[in-house]
This record gives sequence, structure tokens and C-alpha cells, in this order.
Amino acid sequence: ISNTVSHILENENTFSSLFEVVTHDYRICTHSINTSVIGLLFGRFLSLKPHELNCLGTGLLLHDIGKVTVPQPVINKRGRLTVDEFKEMKKHPKAGMELLEHRSSVDVLSLKIVIQHHENLNGRGYPYGIGGNDIHLFGRIARIIDVYDAMTSNRSYAKAKRPFTVLAEMKDKMQGCFDENLLKEFIYFLGPEDQRKKRRSGDTIYSFPSVK
Repeated sequence: ISNTVSHILENENTFSSLFEVVTHDYRICTHSINTSVIGLLFGRFLSLKPHELNCLGTGLLLHDIGKVTVPQPVINKRGRLTVDEFKEMKKHPKAGMELLEHRSSVDVLSLKIVIQHHENLNGRGYPYGIGGNDIHLFGRIARIIDVYDAMTSNRSYAKAKRPFTVLAEMKDKMQGCFDENLLKEFIYFLGPEDQRKKRRSGDTIYSFPSVK
């Protein structure tokens, strides 16, 4: 709680942005908070540094901010979207980037999540269709957590599924969407114990060059 209060006081723009989501669609807000919490715990599991964790949590909290530009009938539609409706929905990563990129309080690492959380490892995602290592680590983490939380929660077009069922579908039916090694780490993270058992506190499992 104290960390959240400090974050609100130090990063007013972050929470004013989240408030825009609250007033547009509360379900998106709940999803944003869920992904941020899961992402911070997973990031700690991956031995990310404090600044990296802060950027990861902020990016996940704001990853769907662009949906404030998507008409509510599209967001709340029950059933499959039409081709045109899906085109509208696919605009939200770029829209989110445009809303946040000029706000100095939002780190460039957080923006990686906003723009890349629907990019697939096989290059068949959106908005740019990039793949492999062209997707930042944070984008690859966000892709996994975004899908996991969405599928384990009630949505306007589908009921929540059990975590094990969701992980099985992600592994077997969504091949090419995720970084397989990272997905394996995520499954270990959700499991009852650390499969490595002898993880040293100073270990960094994933690392990446800093972005200026």
C-alpha cells in the first residue's frame, strides 16, 4: 500500500491515465491492475532490478490505455467481433502510445509494453508484425500475462477458464504467440515451488541492454 501511495504521489500522470480507463470501462481497469500485480511478482521471480520492476508494473498498468479511444459497443460486445470491429480494436496499442509518449513520467521501457503487448513471437501479431528478439523482453512478458489474465477472467464474450486449462491452451493451441522459454518460466512461477531450488538471490535470469 505504501508503495502504491508513493507511486501516486510521484507519478500523477500514471494514475490520471488509469482513471481515464476506469471511467471508460471498469473491466479494463480491473484487468490492468491484475496484469500489473502478476507482472511484478513474475518480474521478481525473474530477478529483475527495482527500476525494471517499476517500469514493468507501470507499463502493464497502462497497457490498455488506448482502449479509451475504442467505442464502448465494440469493447462490450458479446460474441465475435466483425472484421471492421476487430480493426478498431487493433488500433489500441498505437492509440495508447500516442496518449503516453509525450508524458515525461512514463519511462520508455513502460512504453514498450503499451505498443508491443499484442506482438507475437512468430511475427503475426499487431500493430507492426514484429517477431523474435525484435520484441522487447517486457513486450514478451506482457503478451503472456495479458492473455493469461484475460482467459482466467470473465469477459463480455467468454466465461473465465481455470488456470491449468488456460496454461494448457497457451502452450498447445497458441504456438508461435509466446516466447516458449519465458512461458515455461511463467508456468514454473505459478507452480507450487521453484523448480530450480538453488536459485541464488543475485541471479538475473533475463537481462537486456538499457534503453535511453
